Amino acid sequence: MKKLALATLLFAALGLEHGYGYAAAQSDKEVVKADSKAIRYVGRIKRLPDGAVSFDWSGIYLQTLFTGNSIAMNASDTKYNEFNVFIDGKLVRKVDVKGAATTITLADSLGFGQHKLLLQKRTEGMEGRTTIYSFVLDKSAQLFECYDAPKRHIEFVGNSITCGYGTESNDVNLPYNPRVENSYKAFGPILARYFDADYTLISHSGQGAAKNWDDKKPVSDYTMRERFLQLFDEDKEPYKFDQYHPDLVMIGLGTNDYSRDPKPSKEQFLDSYKKIVKSIREKYGNVPVICVAPLGGDAVKEYLKDMVDKAGDSNLHFVALDNSYIDQGQDLGASYHPNYNGHRKMAMSLIPYISKVMKWTMPLRVVE
Repeated sequence: MKKLALATLLFAALGLEHGYGYAAAQSDKEVVKADSKAIRYVGRIKRLPDGAVSFDWSGIYLQTLFTGNSIAMNASDTKYNEFNVFIDGKLVRKVDVKGAATTITLADSLGFGQHKLLLQKRTEGMEGRTTIYSFVLDKSAQLFECYDAPKRHIEFVGNSITCGYGTESNDVNLPYNPRVENSYKAFGPILARYFDADYTLISHSGQGAAKNWDDKKPVSDYTMRERFLQLFDEDKEPYKFDQYHPDLVMIGLGTNDYSRDPKPSKEQFLDSYKKIVKSIREKYGNVPVICVAPLGGDAVKEYLKDMVDKAGDSNLHFVALDNSYIDQGQDLGASYHPNYNGHRKMAMSLIPYISKVMKWTMPLRVVE
């Protein structure tokens, strides 16, 4: 009997280590592997042989329909990431994923019936890589594929602003704190929701096109030039560009390039920027690309406009964010990054130009 008990404990421990502890412990639940066809992931992900799914880029999200009264997930993280949980279109909670595999309740006490889950990563790749092993449902409950996936997709390439850093803060003096980052409230996802589009954020705080924020030389060795080509933000494994194809790509780089000395020359900046555009063309074809000059980026505005004017590319476009729209008091958050109010203003200023470039009508709806 002692040997049997020891073997049972060992089996349970192995199950917890590999993400299946909840299923082993509770036989009155339905466990569905994370790579189920009923789950729609949006963003760069890696499907693992055991049915798990790993990812780290900011803003990655999944959608599925489920029956029953509750839903949980079994997941781990190399560091500490946060997720928004939406049920039937409403934000119900924020959950944390950190350390070894554990079961995390996403929603409960829902009432039996069919519900829609949207789970979206708030924090960015440098905060860690998340692995989801399975979803846990009530006994006899099931997952079903969503039937209303958007027909449009916008990809945003950028830095901390694109990540939504500071959207949960109104304190400009707050030093770096990942807990005030919420990609759902960044201008990119706001724009995508307005135009009924999926979105991906290929973004990382402090990154530039030519130079990163904290570098001591005018041209960094490793910037968004290189990160754009990766499956993971924090790993140099190449991405095959086979999981989705955006209808529009928007580049929001330049703030970090010119925030500190030494700064890149116009030629150095544009050489790196053009390499990013070239990669987009090689991977996505002749997709429309909008080059967005950042807030307060007078030099970048001049450089990018000149580049686009001389490119001879009818699908390469330029627009500049207007700093005069931003109120230094109510529109800025942590470390002088735009807060949610600032991001909404940025999105609203870009909507007419996107509508023009893409020939998408402007629906009568709140920008949020």
